[in-house]
Amino acid sequence: DRSRGRLNRLLVSDKGDSDIVSEIYMAAYCRPPSTDEVDRHVAYLAAAEDRGEAMEDILWAVLNSKEFLFQH
Repeated sequence: DRSRGRLNRLLVSDKGDSDIVSEIYMAAYCRPPSTDEVDRHVAYLAAAEDRGEAMEDILWAVLNSKEFLFQH
């Protein structure tokens, strides 16, 4: 799956969680996330047992959002 491949590359990079969230938002919405969006996602990641699965959850939430659906 292409989106998971890109996500895997981000996860193994030296980027922090907020930077990865920003990349997801830029790729999906063509805009940076708000401070509230970053804080919410980073808190979700901090509470997660599996960082990769949690980041995948964020990616799927973004891809299934109304904002993404109306832009694409």
